[in-house]
Amino acid sequence: MGNRLSNNINRLGKNNMYNKRRIELILIDTAVMCLTYIILLWLSRASVNSLVVYGTFTPGKFLVLYICIMVMRFLMGIYGSIWRYANVSTYLKLMLSDMIGGLIYIVAGRIISAISIGFAYSVIAIFLILLVTLANRFLYQFLYAYAN
Repeated sequence: MGNRLSNNINRLGKNNMYNKRRIELILIDTAVMCLTYIILLWLSRASVNSLVVYGTFTPGKFLVLYICIMVMRFLMGIYGSIWRYANVSTYLKLMLSDMIGGLIYIVAGRIISAISIGFAYSVIAIFLILLVTLANRFLYQFLYAYAN
């Protein structure tokens, strides 16, 4: 009886630590996407003629992109992985979830023009989010390996 209680307490502690790390990872990804928004906002202010479409680049439009990508990450189980042990299939799953989420956003923008940031900005935003997220994950693995 005492041993079973001890095992349940240990399991509960591990689940809390796992959930804490999952929340931290979600917050880091949100920060990465906010950084991407700032970069894209700067790019949109540069008035690159080939990229100027669909009016202003607003936080609401980027929020829709954020939701599309995050929903796909949750549906594909990205936050169920332990990133210090990530392998190629985990990275490919992240890439696939971001591409599908981005494609959903592009299609939604074609249907509802009020949420579109234009095709060029959409592609840039999707790939920039993916690039910065992957760099963040690789940096985490590198620093974890270096520390141990």
